[in-house]
Amino acid sequence: MGGGRWARVYVDVLLELLPASSRVLVYSPRNCEAMANWIVGKGVGKQVSAFSSLPVLPERESKSVIVVNAAADHEKSIEWALSQDAAVLVEKPLTLSSSASIRLIIEAARRGVYLAAAHVFLFAEYLVNFKKKIKSLDEIDSIDVIWADAAVDARHGEVKSFDPGVRIFEDCLPHVLSMLEILEPRESPRLVQMNFLRGGAQLDLVLSSAHCRYTVRLIRNGTERRRVITANGTEEFFTLDFSQEPGIIVTRSEIIAASPDWAVSQKPLSRMLEAFLDAAGGGCRDERLGTAVGLRAACLSEEILPVYHAAQAQWLAQSLLEADENDKDLRYALREVALSGDSHAMPISEDTLSRIFQDIKSCVKDPASREQFATRPIDFMKSVLIKSRMNQRTP
Repeated sequence: MGGGRWARVYVDVLLELLPASSRVLVYSPRNCEAMANWIVGKGVGKQVSAFSSLPVLPERESKSVIVVNAAADHEKSIEWALSQDAAVLVEKPLTLSSSASIRLIIEAARRGVYLAAAHVFLFAEYLVNFKKKIKSLDEIDSIDVIWADAAVDARHGEVKSFDPGVRIFEDCLPHVLSMLEILEPRESPRLVQMNFLRGGAQLDLVLSSAHCRYTVRLIRNGTERRRVITANGTEEFFTLDFSQEPGIIVTRSEIIAASPDWAVSQKPLSRMLEAFLDAAGGGCRDERLGTAVGLRAACLSEEILPVYHAAQAQWLAQSLLEADENDKDLRYALREVALSGDSHAMPISEDTLSRIFQDIKSCVKDPASREQFATRPIDFMKSVLIKSRMNQRTP
């Protein structure tokens, strides 16, 4: 379920793992034509078919569902998969709320259907090797994480993009917590401090658990792709830089390959999918596909959300009236406010963003509107957005 770049990567890997007699049905109501063209271009039409409406799954054959669509669609997609009694693997985040995730976990257990969460870094050998290296630390005082995406980033032969309606912490924390799960298993970090930057395109978080302190920097639209994790001891540190997989491990005295056999070894996504397919076919369930990490990420995101909203409102109140409409950070924030929480919202063009900006500036000239904007800028922006959309639909 899904028709984007990552869904196509999944299909590629599945075709390497599955027998030739298997069929892969790709459901993508928004991107079916592009997916069909991709299938033709790959020459895999005998095994792979694209559908814009939900296909009927065969009752008497082994079947499974992999959810790789927009995060806002995960909840309904899981519900449908469970209704088909099909084992289901869900890309992060499991859903956009802990309550929805818990409800679906309970429903899967009631039906006796396998529900698995996809956290690919739990299958990354370079993180396991990093864990082995840091065992030499007497004690880990703190762990620092940098997760940054470039404004333009090509991955697996295609330009990578993000869902602007999913806030950066909702999108990236499942990855961060899956990495921390390898280093500090079963810890549940809590928010200590948050620094809101660049309209929400960058967040600096300070987290803490019972045994460790964490700093996490999340960046979208950055200058370069960075994936760096550092474990700090009293006198020594170890850094894993896997900005380019599998990366390197750096200490005060050496630099070594994080995964020396990377070129000839099975890759993390392939390992994860193989584990899922084995379990879906009746084999043992790999604990790395459990839902605990996803639930912890959802709970942490819900803890961050009210703090984020307050910081976002303050930033908008200060920036909207002063910033130029072409300011990239302002446009990022405007797009997020317009799209977050609306699973059916259409993508917003740059011209539409400019019009929204001008509508807001125009409305703020009214004294009553200016007061509402000063005290509740996000609600004010959403009301302007609704009016703008209604005006567009009026002949």
